[in-house]
Amino acid sequence: MGSVLARNGELGRIWTVSRPLVYRAIDLLVADGELRRRRTAAGAGRPRSLLAVTASGRRADAVWIDEPVAHLRDVRTELLLKLELRRRRVLPQRDFLDRQSERLAPVIEAVNRSTNDDFVGRWRVEQAAAVERFLVSARDAASASTIRPLPTRSGS
Repeated sequence: MGSVLARNGELGRIWTVSRPLVYRAIDLLVADGELRRRRTAAGAGRPRSLLAVTASGRRADAVWIDEPVAHLRDVRTELLLKLELRRRRVLPQRDFLDRQSERLAPVIEAVNRSTNDDFVGRWRVEQAAAVERFLVSARDAASASTIRPLPTRSGS
């Protein structure tokens, strides 16, 4: 968990979560039946719980990772996290990005039609334009296969 979620880790550079929040989320996922504790393993500090994803957890994950985000505010965290997790799992990106663009198109259009000419309105217009450019760029990169998959580790 440490290096992947560290501030400069593959996921930590997208979404930084404190250790207590991670453990709280794990407890909730165990309580909801999405994860189960398999056993305890010795570590450098206190014993660590090894976790396994349940069938219910796998189903929930499959639905979540394929669901486009609904709000512009979720692009910076949730969408980038989904794209990185999809890259790590070598899941197709292009179709997902096409669906994401379709999902956000009416939101972007509404923002661009807004008559709010204050700082907040201007921010939302600029944010929408940036998201639109990002989605085009990401789809182009996915089509050209320029986003590299993770190298495979021997023995895993």
